[in-house]
Amino acid sequence: MDRLQSSFARLLENVGAKQRGIGDRTLRRTFETVAEGTLDVPCVAQLMGRHDKAMTSTYRQRITGDRLRRVTEHVRAWLFGEKECRNFSNVDSSLRENPASGAVA
Repeated sequence: MDRLQSSFARLLENVGAKQRGIGDRTLRRTFETVAEGTLDVPCVAQLMGRHDKAMTSTYRQRITGDRLRRVTEHVRAWLFGEKECRNFSNVDSSLRENPASGAVA
């Protein structure tokens, strides 16, 4: 277990949310799955800390703060159960009941 994983495990334990099978990777998969509902894949990749080596990314100078904010607000709306995610309504609501079930590896 690396430093990040052990810190995250302590955090979950401290807030009373520690559960078998739930960890940092589960949360990352869930975040990405929900965020991809925005259909802004380059923005989601940047938020996930990935470096896109595709030809299109070679010519992309930046991703605006508005795009990043729109994706994070979408995930926030999904997470807190708001009736409709701002600008995007195609996220599978069944993920809210069991986030790990719909996560993409």
